[in-house]
Amino acid sequence: MRKPPVIVMSRRFRKAFGKASVRLQGLIQGAIHDLVNHIREDNKQFKRNYGRLAQISDVLEVDVSGASRLLATYENGELNLLDVGGHEIVPRYNSGLYATDRFQKLPAPETYWPEGPRHELNFFARSPCFSYSEFGPEQQQEWLYFLSDQQSEILTELFVSICDTLKNNDQPRPFFIVGGPGTGKTSILINLLKEMTDYGHTCSLSVSQEMVHFTNKCLPEIEIDRFICDHGESPLSKIWLVDDPADNVAIEDWLKRAASSNSAIVVAFDPCQLSSFDPKNRKTGIGDEQYNEICLSFNVDPYGLNECYRQKENVGRAAKNIMDQIAESTPFLASHKIQEFQKDHKALTTLANDLEFPNPYGYCETYTDSVKENFPKEIDRIMSKPLWTHWPPLLMVFEENFDLVSKCFFKIHLLSKGIQYKEIDLNDIESVKGLEYQHVFLAIGQSLFDQLENGFQGSGQQEYANRRLLRIPYSRAKDSMVVFVE
Repeated sequence: MRKPPVIVMSRRFRKAFGKASVRLQGLIQGAIHDLVNHIREDNKQFKRNYGRLAQISDVLEVDVSGASRLLATYENGELNLLDVGGHEIVPRYNSGLYATDRFQKLPAPETYWPEGPRHELNFFARSPCFSYSEFGPEQQQEWLYFLSDQQSEILTELFVSICDTLKNNDQPRPFFIVGGPGTGKTSILINLLKEMTDYGHTCSLSVSQEMVHFTNKCLPEIEIDRFICDHGESPLSKIWLVDDPADNVAIEDWLKRAASSNSAIVVAFDPCQLSSFDPKNRKTGIGDEQYNEICLSFNVDPYGLNECYRQKENVGRAAKNIMDQIAESTPFLASHKIQEFQKDHKALTTLANDLEFPNPYGYCETYTDSVKENFPKEIDRIMSKPLWTHWPPLLMVFEENFDLVSKCFFKIHLLSKGIQYKEIDLNDIESVKGLEYQHVFLAIGQSLFDQLENGFQGSGQQEYANRRLLRIPYSRAKDSMVVFVE
């Protein structure tokens, strides 16, 4: 039996904890363990060790770290976790918030008790949730068209701005659509293409060949090929839509050519998925300073997205966990280089990683043993739910040296079940950037698993660049993500 006290939490606390980095989550759990131990030692006098909120005397203020605080109450043998965050939550928390938070009492995970599980996966995730509900038309072929309210608002503003510019023959101002994975960047471009074309304007679209194939499968009626313009070509239209350019050099090239031809241009990208390593300048991805220079030089009007609706919540949070782990890792060992690197990428990393997840549920699992026994179970699980027929519902990603016998077992089992799937190697994950799959299965070896779980400070620029791309397979999964470790 678990020792008292009972631990419950509010939705506010659960959401704030989920948005915290992995390192901060560990500190929060440690603070909860200390609080529980103090309660067990003396549940009458332990409150003397903690501050109280001036505005609500029943609420305890718990120091998590130098910059973070946890708010909680304890009464009748029950520890209720209310909120957690920076110093600002202390004056912000009021009786109105308390009036709802104190009664929600969601069950806390086992790791909140000192005697709970001591080892939690860091890089990889476990959220084996079997609940399911449909979000919008996510099971339909036209899912690529669907936009949330945030994306619809941006689409409308872009459409009106571009139309007004063309009507008045003004110098078009370039637009950026910037956001993390699953925030609908490509869907906005596809909808903008449709709206502009229906309105009588001609558009050119630059996307990868893989995205052309994906769009043709999802929306065959629009015949996307007739709009495609490659990076090296000069579009004849006055509206250019650029999806997921390779790097900041490609972005600047598009902006220069659009300006010289007086064309309107919209560029959509995830700043953390731009080409990973520039050996000439010893730079990884695009830094805040480079981004600011581009925006200032070309008078860019940027739109930021933070609503990851194209992934189920648990899957999106698993992807965010990896993105946060990568953000807290660096290619360097020297402390001054670590600080310089993190400072140079802070704003864009926050923009890409600070996400909300309105699409509920989702399933994540990591198997470090009994791989062959668990694979058929996971296949049966995904077959119990509706599967796409217009596009492979499953993406299988294999590490290059994954056990050949196990790999053959996986493929034979998939063949016997008749599941349509796409297979790639880990070194080819950039080929699926921007694409969507209902389920992603990642098969890796123990060595890579251990390296990622233990972090990778001092890995060197090139190795860090390769590892940061592991966010791609996680961010391609809509309903579930499963990792098999051989």
